[in-house]
Amino acid sequence: MWKWIAVMICIITYTQCVKFGEDNSYTCHCINDEQCDKESGECSGGCAAGWSGPTCQKQNVALRKPSSQVETNGARTSDLAVDGDNTTNIPNKCTDTGGDENTRKWWRVDLLEEYPIKYIIIYYRNEPLTSLKGFSLHIIKQNEEPELCYKDDSPDVPPAVNNIECNQTITGRYVNISNFHTREDGRFLVLCEVEIYNCHNGIYGTGCLKLCSDRNCLVETSPCNHINGSCQGGCKEEFSGIDCVKRQYSNLQYSNDQSLIIIGTILGLLIGLVAGALMVVFIMKRRSRSRSNQSQIVSTDQSSSNIPQPETTTNQPVTQLFSNISNNQDNPYGQLTTAYQNENAYELLGKAEGNVSTK
Repeated sequence: MWKWIAVMICIITYTQCVKFGEDNSYTCHCINDEQCDKESGECSGGCAAGWSGPTCQKQNVALRKPSSQVETNGARTSDLAVDGDNTTNIPNKCTDTGGDENTRKWWRVDLLEEYPIKYIIIYYRNEPLTSLKGFSLHIIKQNEEPELCYKDDSPDVPPAVNNIECNQTITGRYVNISNFHTREDGRFLVLCEVEIYNCHNGIYGTGCLKLCSDRNCLVETSPCNHINGSCQGGCKEEFSGIDCVKRQYSNLQYSNDQSLIIIGTILGLLIGLVAGALMVVFIMKRRSRSRSNQSQIVSTDQSSSNIPQPETTTNQPVTQLFSNISNNQDNPYGQLTTAYQNENAYELLGKAEGNVSTK
């Protein structure tokens, strides 16, 4: 039940159900009039016919608008170039002006109102693309002379899908494509689809991705050019650029920033010097300590070589050794000391007695 109530409320307040952005300032253009994301404006199911771009804010203003051409070859009328079908490999889905070489070939669409125009896409038949070499594209205001948007001067054959950018933004109501190129079988003009893109109100820039509300115009009610977002009357303080989104700094701020950069550089150099000096001191101390240790080792070796070695009594006569032991009979510890100092005493004594023991 609540779902139906929400649907009824949405129908009653339709314009609020297809809005997004801050204060619902922008309109959704989703397929089947679905609601877009309230913040980003993205359509989960895709864009409605004639709309494109990530947020469906780029409009093909030529779609299903009145069109005409100099003459028609069979049933391939001028409206086939603005019917929304950009198929390029089926001849009957494209316009054809015929091949009379004595007639200047042209095709025109009436946008019904004036638009600032800069970006146009032309879909040609896959063959013969040579018929488009040297074509011109003009934009015309009501009752005024045509203004050249683009002239094909390339010696190469144009691509089947030709993305055209006018030399400058031109405001006009009519878009005219003409060709004076002559082929062996005559002069003709074949177009499968012509798309002329314009950003919706409140959107501007290439691809229609920038919001006019993000500008910082001095006059808050300044119109927003859908190509470059230019502000009438200039920018607010501290902002610059055509669309007043680039923040600029005052001379004082710039001076302060420069001072901070200089101070930071000096401090960085000083820290580097101090760190380098400490490293040198550390290395020198370590080397000095290593040399001192080496000197101590050498002096220790020399001292060891100078210590007098105890005289060995191994080669003393057995009778003398026996006599020494006998002289210490009254002192048991002396006997033991004499025995340890003469580790071969018992063996020598045993040999003298004729009773050898090697245990």
